[in-house]
Amino acid sequence: MSDFNLSSMNIFTIGDALSDSLRDCGVSENAELTIYVNEEEFKMVDEDLFYRNRKDESEKFVPSEGEIDITFKGVNMIIKKKSGK
Repeated sequence: MSDFNLSSMNIFTIGDALSDSLRDCGVSENAELTIYVNEEEFKMVDEDLFYRNRKDESEKFVPSEGEIDITFKGVNMIIKKKSGK
């Protein structure tokens, strides 16, 4: 069993900490963090973010096309599906 746990809560914890750290270093905008995950991990992250952030129970999950962008203050986190296995 994998120890993979890039849940929405962990993503927001990482994003907030990174944003604060970059700001402390004088980087205030246009920073990017790209995280590459395999197909199964990508699907887990995509679904978790969708279900934790949907505002209406009637919204239907539509899979992202290979990339998920999450914006924090001063930094954009990009989660990408690795090509191949």
